[in-house]
Amino acid sequence: MIISQLLTQKVKLAALLLLVMAFVILYSLRVDDKAHNMDAAITSVYNDRLQPALIIVKLSENLHDKRRLLDNHLSEHSRLTTPELKTKFAEHDERNNQLVGDFEQTLLTRNEAAVLKEFKSDLAANVRMERVVMKQAEDENREIATALYNKDGVAIFRRSIENLHTLARIQSETGQEIVQGSHREAAGVSVITTLMIAVAVVIGILIQSLVYKTKFLERNPSKFHLN
Repeated sequence: MIISQLLTQKVKLAALLLLVMAFVILYSLRVDDKAHNMDAAITSVYNDRLQPALIIVKLSENLHDKRRLLDNHLSEHSRLTTPELKTKFAEHDERNNQLVGDFEQTLLTRNEAAVLKEFKSDLAANVRMERVVMKQAEDENREIATALYNKDGVAIFRRSIENLHTLARIQSETGQEIVQGSHREAAGVSVITTLMIAVAVVIGILIQSLVYKTKFLERNPSKFHLN
């Protein structure tokens, strides 16, 4: 009878220890998964949100610089010759294409992809407009060149800047969603940790109780023989 009861208590003790081990393993796997998700979120914020935000700033600077150069050229305040201005424009266009290419390599939402496509179309339209304007200016048709620039050039420039502003807004909103997701992951780890501590306390109490009963049985076998 005593041997049977001792074995029962030890089996219960072993089962509880196995349960503790199982909880520890599950907890470790879950925390590792949460940590991986948070690391991925941080990487995404840098690669897919911060870097594109810097690209947007550089694209905006290039567009404003090209506008200033053409304004000065048409108003005859520029010290650059027409060939020099064309070279400047070519350098800006190459940088813009490179920046847009870098932007396209990031993780784009559906809205971002659509707006970026419109922006690329505006860049191409702006290049065509600049070539026509400079050709008219070279042919001494400066009034025609200025009128074309004030009509089509200004409209294209405004659309381009508006699209950049839209991209910047999407970057901000998507970045906030990623940060909120990371906060939820961190909160999940906190909940799991609290639950694990509670389970460990309960199991610890049960184990202590079983150990006490086992020792009691081993020290007082005669009481149970009498029964």
